[in-house]
Amino acid sequence: MEWDISALSAEKEKHEPWLGRQQGVTATGIGLGRDGRPCIKIYTSQVSQETERKIRAVLAGVPWEVEETGEFRAF
Repeated sequence: MEWDISALSAEKEKHEPWLGRQQGVTATGIGLGRDGRPCIKIYTSQVSQETERKIRAVLAGVPWEVEETGEFRAF
């Protein structure tokens, strides 16, 4: 299935509260994956394999990628 930006945005918004409660998840967004296609980007700081397993189960069928960035801070 090809995912467009609006469908991915709806999925991100649906799951964002849950994702934000997962240990190591610092932010979420929509971006291009390594394959050049749109996906949900999950920005993390030392996320565990257990957390990635939970995300994989919840977002089954939705394109997503984890990107290790560390914490985001406003200046």
